[in-house]
Amino acid sequence: TDHRELKGWPRISPQTMLDVLKGEYGDVVSEGYMVLDARWTAEYEGGHIEGAIHASSKETVRDALWHPDGRPKYGKQHVVVLHCEFSQVRAVAMKTELEELDEDSDYPSKYIL
Repeated sequence: TDHRELKGWPRISPQTMLDVLKGEYGDVVSEGYMVLDARWTAEYEGGHIEGAIHASSKETVRDALWHPDGRPKYGKQHVVVLHCEFSQVRAVAMKTELEELDEDSDYPSKYIL
């Protein structure tokens, strides 16, 4: 699969995500983390990563990370993880939307699962 569209966004493995959920990597996610799930509603409702937000639209992503006045809800070290079924199409599309929203680099620690 061609991942050039990821443009430098690092990927994390499912095992690393599981370790984060278990409380490991506390030094890396010391200001917290958020998983944005780009899967279809039925997929999300069928089961999702604990605490994941169903990011069904650009507005959902914006509302999850920014206050209505545009201020970020979290600090710069807050980690954002995007994922979908295979993290090749919908997560990449969400990545593009997040880049448009995050023009001030409020969230520099972004990953694709």
